[in-house]
Amino acid sequence: SSGINAEWPLRPGEKPEYKPTNEDLTKPAMTKNQKKRQKKKEKKSQLTEEFSIDEVIIPVSSMTVSDEKQPVKATMGDETAKRRKNLEKKLRAINELQEKVDQGIVVPDKDQKAKLGKRSEIEKELSLL
Repeated sequence: SSGINAEWPLRPGEKPEYKPTNEDLTKPAMTKNQKKRQKKKEKKSQLTEEFSIDEVIIPVSSMTVSDEKQPVKATMGDETAKRRKNLEKKLRAINELQEKVDQGIVVPDKDQKAKLGKRSEIEKELSLL
């Protein structure tokens, strides 16, 4: 039962009368986002049910702890590369601004003068990396 009382024939422009069923009255209507969240929640619970506790505990109990700090070196290298790239980008921007000032295209304001003043600091830090 769809809950629609369709007494035919309907007049043009007239809509069939809707009568809610017991099912409609007991279940609150879910919005599109609520349905999306519900599906996501069900999918997540299915993924967590795939592993039993024994499957996780056994590998952890067989692990050993070492004093070596190899993963830290990898992240430090990444951070250094990231910092170098950032400094090179700043230096390029300063060089472009300096060229425009030298050509007379731009008259530097207070912030731009401060930026140009940091050139030596950036070059110094870049040489240390």
